[in-house]
Amino acid sequence: MQLTKRLFLLSGITFLAVLLTGITVLKKPTPPDKKEQVMVIIGQILEQIHFSPKAIDNNFSKIIYKTFLEELDENKDIFLASDIQHFSAYETEIDD
Repeated sequence: MQLTKRLFLLSGITFLAVLLTGITVLKKPTPPDKKEQVMVIIGQILEQIHFSPKAIDNNFSKIIYKTFLEELDENKDIFLASDIQHFSAYETEIDD
């Protein structure tokens, strides 16, 4: 008797789960509003243009070197001219 009750209860729970899943699957999605459409389009555009590869060569090294020094010593009060002259030996070595 107790086994019958358990099977009945289990089959009822299974039926409800299948019914709720079916209702969720059959429910038609609401069409996106303008903001959602704009966000999707912007996301697609950013995915397409986000990464633009650059050649890693001596020109790239020079740009990185210059930017690094400008960011590191923006006010030119940390490194001496002799330090910069010493560092310049590595200006085109970053890409190696």
